[in-house]
Amino acid sequence: MSKVEQIEQQVRALSSGELASFREWFLKFDWEAWDRELADERIGIREQREQGLQRPGAADHAFADGTAASGAGGANAATASGSWSADRR
Repeated sequence: MSKVEQIEQQVRALSSGELASFREWFLKFDWEAWDRELADERIGIREQREQGLQRPGAADHAFADGTAASGAGGANAATASGSWSADRR
């Protein structure tokens, strides 16, 4: 029998008061674990940002004149390179 199956069996055997206490403890435990996970992600993002790795390949999305692309289909994406104009039909 696995650990999880053993725990399930033990939880089923709890009285209603014990189950309420366990539920309260587990919710707190789960929230704290979630908070730690989010904090770890924030630390990782901050470290990436400090190392200049936040957006790998971001330099590949700049125009020849050094300006950054505004995104696919953005107003500047079509005109910044000078490849076509808005008046073109």
